[in-house]
Amino acid sequence: MALALSIWNGWIWPFLKISIPVPVFALLIALGWWHFDKSSAVRQAVDKAVDKYTHVTELAAANAEIEELKRQKLAAFAAYAWLQVQIAARQVADAAAQKIQEQEDQKYAQALKAAGRDCTLDDYDLDRMRND
Repeated sequence: MALALSIWNGWIWPFLKISIPVPVFALLIALGWWHFDKSSAVRQAVDKAVDKYTHVTELAAANAEIEELKRQKLAAFAAYAWLQVQIAARQVADAAAQKIQEQEDQKYAQALKAAGRDCTLDDYDLDRMRND
């Protein structure tokens, strides 16, 4: 117990007497400076400069966003035009394929008719057979 008391009185207590008041004192000085510096001309000039810089930065960000939206709009229009061309080409190709298929069907029907094996079923009969 005597050893603990001598360590406490010899090392710990003197250290605590110095180390606790120093940060508290520094904090009080900083708070006092912050409180009394509010009306300083330098502080007001810095605040105005920061406000101006903030507005300029926000304006630059808004302008950049507008430019990006314009770029995206142009890209969307280009993609739309390309898709319209692709759709038109696909429709032409589908129409040509449909025409070729109809011609082949007519040739096949004529070949069946020439061979005497033409189909007597109508569309109603064919649809009914598909649904069953």
